Amino acid sequence: MLPSSRVLEDGTLLIPPMAIQLTIFPNSGFTICFNFSLEFAKRKVHEHCHNAPSENVRRTFVLRRDHVDNLKKYVSTEYQRHGIGTLHFSIFVVTCSLFWVCKVRSEEINDDDEELYYLCYWLDCRTRNIGGLGIPSTYFGNCLVNGMAAMKKSELVGQNGIFEATVAIGNKVSEMQCEPYKYADTLNSIFSEVARAGHHLSAIAGSPKLDVYETDFGWGKPKLSEVVHINPQVLSLSDCRGKEGGIIEVGVVLGRTQMHKFSNFLQEILAEF
Repeated sequence: MLPSSRVLEDGTLLIPPMAIQLTIFPNSGFTICFNFSLEFAKRKVHEHCHNAPSENVRRTFVLRRDHVDNLKKYVSTEYQRHGIGTLHFSIFVVTCSLFWVCKVRSEEINDDDEELYYLCYWLDCRTRNIGGLGIPSTYFGNCLVNGMAAMKKSELVGQNGIFEATVAIGNKVSEMQCEPYKYADTLNSIFSEVARAGHHLSAIAGSPKLDVYETDFGWGKPKLSEVVHINPQVLSLSDCRGKEGGIIEVGVVLGRTQMHKFSNFLQEILAEF
């Protein structure tokens, strides 16, 4: 394992670029833990460690195939009713929309309805060849670009919140597919602007396309894979173990009271669809 994280005198939290830890349990198997560090992640973890309440709890929510299909049908019907052109609403987009809406609705913050909320996520652009900036097929590593959707609070918590969120995220994803490097030069300034303005920021970690439950190093497939984080601003996505028709798992960390509200909102929405 690489050296552990440390805090500098100015309060900056330093985390190794990547750390791997193997823990062996007597007669019970083992776990493999990975730690990835980005400048944004370091900043947010530092903020959380100094301001987060101690009663946070973590839950993993599972979406089934029928949940996702019903969400897609709803979005498709709404976009036709509104006369909107081509809309990108993949499993990733509708899942992010659903959980973003539930998270904002569950918050006990008396903001102005015009207050902007942001959702930050990362997309893989290794297969994109834009302007001669294609990645060689022999490259072994990541090439991620940042996307950020912005919405007013009134839009997120409104009756058509999920549809509005899907439009906002879907349009940004479509734009990034055409111009993945468009905002690369201004990424740091975008984050700085959001931090200075005090806008509410949520982030997406992981992906349902990593196929972690299909990974077999010769010891058999994993029984459980989780993105273990302590930041309530982050929602983690993963493919599902396949139990009871599940296709995507979403990890959420919130205070106990907010988690209860979040879970209720989620169940109500899924039941409505």
